[in-house]
Amino acid sequence: MKKSFGRGLLYILVGALLGTVAGQLLSNNVTFFRSRVLLTWQPRVDLLFLAWSMNLQVYVNWMTFIGVLVAVYLLMKKK
Repeated sequence: MKKSFGRGLLYILVGALLGTVAGQLLSNNVTFFRSRVLLTWQPRVDLLFLAWSMNLQVYVNWMTFIGVLVAVYLLMKKK
């Protein structure tokens, strides 16, 4: 079965979301999961007649990476 880009992206996003939630729940008990990194991206466009800006912030913890790895594994396993 051919894998689509959308399905792969959905698996990765759901894995990241579930991993982040698990990391937040475990951070109360395990100090290792309390660390997180803020990734920001602020693209801006000014075309004299149209100005556009966006601010995207993503907080990543260790469980986010584990969730993405599990999602990729499940995606590869599902054939």
